[in-house]
Amino acid sequence: MRHGRIRFSDAVPVGRDRRDLRRRFRRTARAVRAERRAEMSALLQRLSSGGVLLADITTDTLTGDGVIEFLDGTRLHFTTRGNGLSMSYLSQWYQASPVPLRLVRAEPSFTRRWFRLWFAADGRRPKEVIAEVSAVS
Repeated sequence: MRHGRIRFSDAVPVGRDRRDLRRRFRRTARAVRAERRAEMSALLQRLSSGGVLLADITTDTLTGDGVIEFLDGTRLHFTTRGNGLSMSYLSQWYQASPVPLRLVRAEPSFTRRWFRLWFAADGRRPKEVIAEVSAVS
């Protein structure tokens, strides 16, 4: 077995090879993002079509983040921003409502991880939340 030095130019791709690696990396990253978004869309659709009730809402008032736990044990991390209903307001509405809240509708928004979500108590008008949604690990 021969032990020799590996030159830098042999170890690091250059020119066309580097462009091809970047192109493959971007394609793979896009595929992974699309798969995650599809999984989250499917999960939110399952929660909304099944009428799963909310079990708890935990919010951080400084950042606008929150964790919503559903009665089936699903925990999702929400980040709200902009003009939509904030997580702290949703939490106050949840605590003040005599009837349990549920996710009644979920639609993907125009950006990567943002979703338009409608929460409602039975017989009441739904309130819309625009939030970035991810699974709690």
